[in-house]
Amino acid sequence: MKPVGIGILVVGGYGGFGGRLVEALVGLGIPRIWVAGRSIERAQAYCAAQGPAVKPLIFDRARSSDGRLRQLQPDIVIDAAGPFQCYGERPYSLVETCIELGINYLDLADGREFVRGITRFDARAREAGVFVLSGASSVPALSGAAIAAIAEPFDAIEHIHIGISPAGGVVMGPSVLQAILSYAGKTVEVLQDGVWTRRKCWGDLRPERLTVGAEDRLNRRVFSLCDVPDLAVWPDVFPDVKTVYFGAALEPLFNHLGLYALSWLVRLGVLRDAGKLAPLLYRLAGWLPSGEQKGGMFVRIEGMRGARQNSIAQWTLIADGNHGPYIPTMAAEAIVRRVMSGTSPSAGARVCSAELSLADFEPSFSRHNIRTALDDGSACSGRRQSD
Repeated sequence: MKPVGIGILVVGGYGGFGGRLVEALVGLGIPRIWVAGRSIERAQAYCAAQGPAVKPLIFDRARSSDGRLRQLQPDIVIDAAGPFQCYGERPYSLVETCIELGINYLDLADGREFVRGITRFDARAREAGVFVLSGASSVPALSGAAIAAIAEPFDAIEHIHIGISPAGGVVMGPSVLQAILSYAGKTVEVLQDGVWTRRKCWGDLRPERLTVGAEDRLNRRVFSLCDVPDLAVWPDVFPDVKTVYFGAALEPLFNHLGLYALSWLVRLGVLRDAGKLAPLLYRLAGWLPSGEQKGGMFVRIEGMRGARQNSIAQWTLIADGNHGPYIPTMAAEAIVRRVMSGTSPSAGARVCSAELSLADFEPSFSRHNIRTALDDGSACSGRRQSD
């Protein structure tokens, strides 16, 4: 595999997540970073506030991009644009171009079908000597690292529950809103109690309270089912698993119940696709109540450990509001950091669910004052904490 780390092109690099990722790459000392997107004006405005290593670039993933990439020859292309649920008839055109040109690729995708489908390029990526990693984001990269950290003592994992709740007042970009709204009220397949069943997204309400240590906690959040790669990834990884659930909780509850109501409008046929409301809701975001200025994430597994049945272990994360939106970019940052240290991912195309450990995220957690705790479920161990 050719040396990596000289130049990185970030598609959607001036967006909410892309911009935060570019900040991290600048901090890592990447000498050449291209901020790419369809609006050269937005790219130029963003780059004006960055260092000399960051250059604006007009780039449209949906159209032919091989000429531009052939000219620049970046070592890594990172797709941070989205929404990956709406990539049209040729969703992998950028992936195919990168493989053809011998360029490493990774993305921040959270679209279930998009991420799962990346494996079809494994043979071609191996032949080209490049890595192609999909889902280098909160799910399934960070959720996978958390599962690996708490699953080792278990003989069998039967239930996996994952949840993410952004802080109140965090303004989501139009692409993120469109992704969230796109599956509101839509039917997805989930594994529940050993049976594949069809359920409606954003149609359930499950309360959870997240705590790190004695004092650091979130108010009670209500989670609803979302369609993410984890619903399909973990049944393939753990043959004994009976339930895989992923939910998201909007803060405050008023906002969450609004999306819950939209899901019912889709179910009743009043709305065909709530995703079309994303531009309107983005404009209204500043008028909505803000709620608690903390966000969080949890990964909980249940299963058998020795003679103990129904053993439970949980990893929990809490972040202050202005730091939480960096979390979806941290897996990509960790992969670039590994590349720079000379431990590049192996060639091939795969889901980014077992590529990283929690230790790979610690530099980013520490920089953003993100607190985590791991309760391994043993009777006498209590809770291990990382502040």
